[in-house]
Amino acid sequence: MFYIVAFLDCDRSIQDLTKQLPFVSFHLKQVKTSQELMVALEQEDIHMILLDGSKSVEQLNKTIERIEAIKLHPIPFLIINTPIDKNIEAYYTMGAIHVLTETVGSKLISSIINNLSEHLDIEFRITISKALSSDSVLNRNDHLFGRRLFEVIHNHLFSKQLTIGSIARELGISRRQLLRRCYKIYNKSAFELLDETRLRLVHQMVEQEGVSVRSLAEDLGFSSPYYLEKKI
Repeated sequence: MFYIVAFLDCDRSIQDLTKQLPFVSFHLKQVKTSQELMVALEQEDIHMILLDGSKSVEQLNKTIERIEAIKLHPIPFLIINTPIDKNIEAYYTMGAIHVLTETVGSKLISSIINNLSEHLDIEFRITISKALSSDSVLNRNDHLFGRRLFEVIHNHLFSKQLTIGSIARELGISRRQLLRRCYKIYNKSAFELLDETRLRLVHQMVEQEGVSVRSLAEDLGFSSPYYLEKKI
């Protein structure tokens, strides 16, 4: 079960989102005050937090600081309902895994949460495993790097120009740095992570949305639909 706590005032947003998320896989709890949020985080093992982008940057930053003060490891947070005229880069600087504007509907939000839940679970388990085996403290920078890495892949999933070089450029690092960090955090090459992530998302689209593999093959840059069918 994937537990999500939503720090939102709008009941309608929660109701719409609850209808879209698979009930058997996700548990979504709404809180309306900072105190309720802190209590939920202390009592539950929360996997993701939804924050209200209509609040000011200062308000959200204080909320994030309070969350980090009581949790031993970073909790991924998604900011939704963000006015289109706001500078969303400030939210990414605070560590947001995704920032979605108020024009994004609940169906797309739930699809993003579905995709992120798989990758975050893998990322978290690998990082925890490494920390336990090395007696080291969890590295916040590695968490943030992983979130941004998967986010870039999600955002450019259907771009034929999605390459290791283009990912490195968007992350603001060199190609060599990207390769080294992927090995360090995941013990996998950046090529493996890109391939596995794209295939996992394709498999989900085929299984849950009934999309044809052949219709996706060309969009994803695979020369043969038969190769893609075999891979997933």
